[in-house]
Amino acid sequence: MRSTVLHTADHAIDRNNFREAMAIAQAVCLEVMKVQQACDDSAGNIGSIILDGIQVFHNIANSEAVAPEVVDQIFAWLEKQLLDATWFDYGDFGYEMLAVAESLAPRVAPERFLHLLDKLLESRAATGSYREYTREALKKYKIRFLQAIGREQEAGQLIAANMDIVEVRLGLVEEAIAQQDFLLAKQLIAGGIEIAESKGHPGTVDRWEKVLLQIAQLEGDLDTFRFFAKRFAFVRGMNTEFYQKWKASFPPEEWPEVIEQHIQSVLAEETAKPRKFAWDSLEHALFQSLAPVYIAEQQWERLLHLIPPDPSEHTLALVHPYLAGRYPKEMLALYGRILETMADKAGNRSQYQNLAALMKKIKQDIEGSHAAIDELAASLIQKYPRRSAMREELGRVLK
Repeated sequence: MRSTVLHTADHAIDRNNFREAMAIAQAVCLEVMKVQQACDDSAGNIGSIILDGIQVFHNIANSEAVAPEVVDQIFAWLEKQLLDATWFDYGDFGYEMLAVAESLAPRVAPERFLHLLDKLLESRAATGSYREYTREALKKYKIRFLQAIGREQEAGQLIAANMDIVEVRLGLVEEAIAQQDFLLAKQLIAGGIEIAESKGHPGTVDRWEKVLLQIAQLEGDLDTFRFFAKRFAFVRGMNTEFYQKWKASFPPEEWPEVIEQHIQSVLAEETAKPRKFAWDSLEHALFQSLAPVYIAEQQWERLLHLIPPDPSEHTLALVHPYLAGRYPKEMLALYGRILETMADKAGNRSQYQNLAALMKKIKQDIEGSHAAIDELAASLIQKYPRRSAMREELGRVLK
């Protein structure tokens, strides 16, 4: 909720009393930042007050009625504050202030804003081993601002000197794609991938490869498109979006053979892997890799037989929507072992409620399960006579 003091600043702006609004916003930002540095603001309540204070400056900057001397005073105050790295250390406050300064730049002289960016690049806010993000952000500000004021040659020189910044290189890639210069775009991407790999940034490599996928689609390069679509379909679990793109790239009559080749490849690869840990069993590895495929392809019997012999509650929850109605007998047998284990391990009401909720769900979704679940609930009540909370929750299963 916006503070009362800042509401006063809003009212001052409504009356075109910009000096009063500026003074209030300056005082709020400075005083609340002291509090920010001395406490835990996990909820973001204190930081939101600072951002609201900076918003006052935004509102003043957006007013056509503000006098030039007030604009100059705000810019001068921002110049001073931004050189204090504290505004960049505790959130996005520095970047928000910089955005205000940028909006004021046309009215105070562009050179002044460019000089501020240069000073910031040399300040503590942008120096040091952990300041790469800030350095890159400031350089992107400068490139964008130079382009906005028509100084394309200087912007181009800065771009050429900072091709290691992903967004800078990406801008050139997008320009090349727009001009259908796909060869240049791919050359730029190759350089970006090389830089990302040297820095150990696999997420950036993925980002570049997704652009290669886009280019392959534009070029009609089916082999490359399929290669990357398949990679992203399975790079971390299964991504349904890329799986469907990969599948859609094949004629329907070819797809069964393609997906079967993939399944057999996974089976062979996982079977050949050495297993060093008890939790890393072949059965569980195959389930993780192939269950999403069987679900996508609606191969229900293969999915049933893929379930590990000792499935967890989570494992059965994944297949429950697909198999509970199709294989009631088999699913009930698998649930029976899990329910007894859950009961043995349960020790508080929350766990008893989870047990009872699962029993009710089984009764609701699995045909012919009522008698077996009721019998199990009754036997557990008899087995644990001193667990009154369990007796109470399981009693609801029997109703």
